[in-house]
Amino acid sequence: MSDAPQNILTPMLIVGILAAPSATQAHLEPEHVLLLFNGRNAESVAIRNAYISHHPSVHEFDLDLDYPTTYPNSSGVVPPEQMDNHYITAARFTEVFVDDASPFQTYLAEHPEIVAITTTRGLPAVVSDNFSPPVNHSPPSASNVWGSFEGLLSRSGTAVFPWQEPGNMSSRTNPYSGSTVPFHERLANCGQPDGICPGELYLVSRLDSSVCAIDYDGNGARTHLDGVLALIDRSAAPIPVNTYAVTMLYDDNPPNGSPDDEQWCTHNVKIPPQFEIAQSSFLRDNWCQMEDQTSQFLHGPNHAVYDPATDGPYMNYPVLSLITMGRNHCGSADNTSELAAYDYIRSYEAHPAGFFNSIESYNGQCLHKFQASPGSHGQFLDWIGYAGGSFATGHVQGVNSTEFALTFLGMQNLYHNGFSWGEALYTFLQVGGYNAPVGDPLARVTLIRPDLNSDRIVDQTDRDFVSARLGTADPDADLDGNGIVDAQDLMEIDLAFGRSQPAIDVPDPSPGLSICGDVTRDSLVDISDILGLISQWGPCPLQGPCTADTNGDYEVDVTDLLLIINRWGWAAGDIDGNQLIDIDDLLLVLDLLGTTPASENWNRNADTDCNDIVDDNDMYYIVQIIYQSD
Repeated sequence: MSDAPQNILTPMLIVGILAAPSATQAHLEPEHVLLLFNGRNAESVAIRNAYISHHPSVHEFDLDLDYPTTYPNSSGVVPPEQMDNHYITAARFTEVFVDDASPFQTYLAEHPEIVAITTTRGLPAVVSDNFSPPVNHSPPSASNVWGSFEGLLSRSGTAVFPWQEPGNMSSRTNPYSGSTVPFHERLANCGQPDGICPGELYLVSRLDSSVCAIDYDGNGARTHLDGVLALIDRSAAPIPVNTYAVTMLYDDNPPNGSPDDEQWCTHNVKIPPQFEIAQSSFLRDNWCQMEDQTSQFLHGPNHAVYDPATDGPYMNYPVLSLITMGRNHCGSADNTSELAAYDYIRSYEAHPAGFFNSIESYNGQCLHKFQASPGSHGQFLDWIGYAGGSFATGHVQGVNSTEFALTFLGMQNLYHNGFSWGEALYTFLQVGGYNAPVGDPLARVTLIRPDLNSDRIVDQTDRDFVSARLGTADPDADLDGNGIVDAQDLMEIDLAFGRSQPAIDVPDPSPGLSICGDVTRDSLVDISDILGLISQWGPCPLQGPCTADTNGDYEVDVTDLLLIINRWGWAAGDIDGNQLIDIDDLLLVLDLLGTTPASENWNRNADTDCNDIVDDNDMYYIVQIIYQSD
């Protein structure tokens, strides 16, 4: 944050360029989205109007459903007249959404550019032939429920009947799960092993809410529609997130053997190592995180009693992400000293970009019961309507939980990698089952980083830097990226003023030259790298370096060994092979700029960062070496 003039050849600038992460840009646009609504339902029409006002170029399709449904189930039973739950039978779902000759599938076939679908309140929430399904954790079936409406709709282009065949999981497989590549790139590889073809998977998410905490439309009543309208408005533009002014909360069961383990929970959740590994990606970026491992309502990490002195700083800021049991664990409903379990989510202040994911709950039954779910589980729709978050996943029946590691991968894609909600959602969501997603698939997040000098505290130094540049277009002080340094940028500093984040040493799967096989970081790949790999063999530690993990899978194994062998003899920057990096190498790299392994004059030593192209970063690297040797 120095005011001194900077020269492009200074080591500081070169290091900054080499260290700067490249953000992955998502390309889900309104013309790729189909809005499904029901012209016979006033709420659905109102939601349609609000959504179109923000996204006029989306496709739209009026299902014109007679709803609630009067169609009988597979046993010929007609729904009771008083039933207002949002069910659709398997036969009716197939007729309207799956059959190739249906108007819906015909429209999709005529518009192959559609890759995402937005559904609305006023449409079915669950596909079921049982109009009063029992409370259970059993797999989808005719006697249970078949799955969430959105979950089955996401695979409607390929799964005609398999979702009704016991043991046939072809329609319940998510080909995008675990991806860090934007969806459009996977579509471009249709027919390839890593490709997804049009219609194979639709990114489906619902616009829905509980009764809103406020009368948003000012008509004198708080309604579900208020919550949806607020959701649409706050999701219309990229949602800014001040990384120092939010808290990420993981609300787990007590550790096994803790005093209240048996008192409150009979089924302890065992956090797998993948959870900690995925979580460490946010630790590396110094996000403020809290893990509550008590069965009580929001107590501090490993505390039996809430302590404002130690736990308060976590909750003085809006919650950006909440991964929880969905209600307040196994026993809170029986604890009269705590808030009622169905008020659990209502007690939070979510950030507008807040993400909620329950790891076990029936809370998504609020989509089709509109009341507290069995066992007084909390309601994930309250995250939208009461807490004020914009992204949520729940379950319309039982449990069908996403792996912890995949959940964090989805969060990384949403908050770090520039993915839209629709894309980030389907990198972790299980499809064709009970999972029910809520949020605008087009919604995106933008990050504001107020710690301008990277000393892990937002303080007067940061504020002075912004104050001195008010009225200018200095990009370093323009925190919100609106083109001018103004009072809003100062507000972002003040919002997080005084908040510090600890330096946490966690493994980085690709620090600098790991992908080159350079374990020892001496810019050479030789026997010392083999020895370094052997010393790190096995899973990466949660904390500490893991430089031998060349492919970022948090495991040092034979794959990493083979990469080192393949890179054997690589010497970064020594293009002429004289074991010296000098002006001759700089002249050579200028001539090689833009070359790739497919080029006839390819020289892998010129590719100093092993990204398969010789570019400015490689030139700067050589300049840095020459500068340091003088």
